[in-house]
This record gives sequence, C-alpha cells and structure tokens, in this order.
Amino acid sequence: MEEIKEAELQKYLINYQAQYQLIKSARYAEGCLKAELIPFIYPFTNEDSDYVNATQLHLYLSQLTYVLIAKSISDPNFPMLSKLVNIETYMNKMISRRLFFAKLEQTMKKVIYKKNLPISAEMKLIGVRVVNGTGFCEVEFNLGNKACFGKLLLSMQFTS
Repeated sequence: MEEIKEAELQKYLINYQAQYQLIKSARYAEGCLKAELIPFIYPFTNEDSDYVNATQLHLYLSQLTYVLIAKSISDPNFPMLSKLVNIETYMNKMISRRLFFAKLEQTMKKVIYKKNLPISAEMKLIGVRVVNGTGFCEVEFNLGNKACFGKLLLSMQFTS
C-alpha cells in the first residue's frame, strides 16, 4: 500500500476545520484504504465521553470516504470509478458538499475507547453503479479492529 502524504490528505479534507481533520495517516491501494484516526473531543456536550460516539463515527466515515473515493478515481490500476467521473468533477462535488450518504448500515460490536490508540480504520470500494444520472459507490468499512463495521452507499449527482 502507498502512504498518502499529509498535504494530499489535507486536500481531500479541505471542507473540515483543521482541528476536525481526523485522519492521522493513511495508506491506499486499488480501492482499499487503511488509516489511523485521531480521537477528538465531542464539542456538543458539556463533558466529553471516553469513547467514540455515533456522531463521531459518522464524521470518521465521511472523511475516510472522501479520501477513498478521490484516491480510487485517481488510481490508474483501479478504473472502476475513473471510467464514470474524473477527479476534477469529484473534487468540485466534494468541495460544494454534493456527496451524500444514501444508505448506512453499521454494527457496533464493542465500544471504541479513545485511550486505546491508534484507532484503526479500513475501507474498501466494492461496487459502483449509475442510475438516472446519479452515481452510487458501495463501500465496506471496519473501525477499531471490527468494533464497528458495515457498509455505506455514497451518492453523487453526475448531471447538473
């Protein structure tokens, strides 16, 4: 797997404030992403919990998906996505916040405690389809060594 440089990660996470860019490091190869995640203080309650909650999990999934899809589109050895969309179109959709979770299936098998570092993450692109001008990317994920796993479906409108 190829290490993704910090500057490239920041490019894919540009929509997030620096303190909420939560991917510490990542590696990519042919539609697969492995990453280490940074725990962060939950800003919506008076006191932070010592575990990763559902809102935090979804933020991790969002950022991991942004990186996985961008790397997959740019990968000449993995043409599943590049035959449907180019990186410029994708980045414009990403920056304008026009990527959506159409479906999210997640199973929590155990609590992910913030003190148990690093928090590992794996994602794999398993399918792509276009329906009526909308692209759908199906992704499997695993966070915290299978503490949380599942599938998500990302949608992106290809036509204006």
